[in-house]
Amino acid sequence: MDWLDCLKAEQLGMDCAVVLDVPYIKSHVVAYDKEDICPTEVIEYLQTARHPWVLCEYEQPLYLNGLGQHAFEKRVQLKAANLGETEKQRTECVWMGTGNVQPTVTITLDPVPEDRTELYYTTLPLQSSLLEEIKKGLKDWMHQ
Repeated sequence: MDWLDCLKAEQLGMDCAVVLDVPYIKSHVVAYDKEDICPTEVIEYLQTARHPWVLCEYEQPLYLNGLGQHAFEKRVQLKAANLGETEKQRTECVWMGTGNVQPTVTITLDPVPEDRTELYYTTLPLQSSLLEEIKKGLKDWMHQ
């Protein structure tokens, strides 16, 4: 089954995560045909995914343009049987998304009262009054 048909058939939601380590653009894969996965289809899928996802690839303008700035990068030394190739380095990147879903829970916190300044808290003894003040604030917050 095609990768895209497979993912669509699963009807993945927010309780699922997908990691895509697709054939890298301009790489020499031997396990399968790199034409089996079209990078623009990957981008289109991830842009509308309704689940968290991770994509691994070398730094590519196509993915930067379609998915934005990557979340992580690391410069790596390529390993090859051909000694002439071992001098090459690439930047491995990871893109991440939380899915195209709006949060369903909103928490509203009241601002700190104006009479509670930093000076107020610095005058409380750490072992007693400050800890009691923190406990009181937590109890008030929990009962809202």
